[in-house]
Amino acid sequence: MSSNTTFSVVVLAAGQSQRMGQEKFALEFAGGISFLDHIIAEYKKLGCRSVVVVVNPKGKIDLESITKRWPAEVLVTVNPNPEHGRFLSIKTGLKHLQEDDFVFIQNVDSPSISIEVLSALLNEIGNAEYTHPDYRGKGGHPVLLTKKVVHAILLKKSDNMVLKDFLVKFRKVHTEVDDERVLTNINTLDEYKRWKQLSNNPSDRFKSV
Repeated sequence: MSSNTTFSVVVLAAGQSQRMGQEKFALEFAGGISFLDHIIAEYKKLGCRSVVVVVNPKGKIDLESITKRWPAEVLVTVNPNPEHGRFLSIKTGLKHLQEDDFVFIQNVDSPSISIEVLSALLNEIGNAEYTHPDYRGKGGHPVLLTKKVVHAILLKKSDNMVLKDFLVKFRKVHTEVDDERVLTNINTLDEYKRWKQLSNNPSDRFKSV
């Protein structure tokens, strides 16, 4: 990766969280730090130029009730129709970014990210058009897109798309990582409790949830 390479991240946090019963972005990651706070901090440490957080209308209100001191590069925007799905949230977030070489698409319910994995994605993408971490043959999070893919998403008129299906026409490179946590996806309170239990026991490996 060149020292002149620029990259940003869109954090998807607009889901209705019906199975969780509360906004996932506000869940505690560790030490009183929320999922969203942790994700923003990790991407800023990585050197992201911009961080765009996409929330639903209710989430925006809930977020505004909490005092935040995020860097100026962090922007919160609203997906007014979260029922349309993640693809609209992705488009909504991408519209607020500058022209970057790469953009990460990060789910707020996959908070167990690491600088090592994120750096590996940037280093491995090469001439491909997108990548994501793979652990023992299973695809994980986040996804890293080139500007070509970003432009194609923004030009897509339909919002009724699944990102995985949209990406099949682009060149992919597999980024193998030795970190099971890339498979983490927390959707229910039971999954969250299990994740917390595992994260509080360093002797245990993270199990995909």
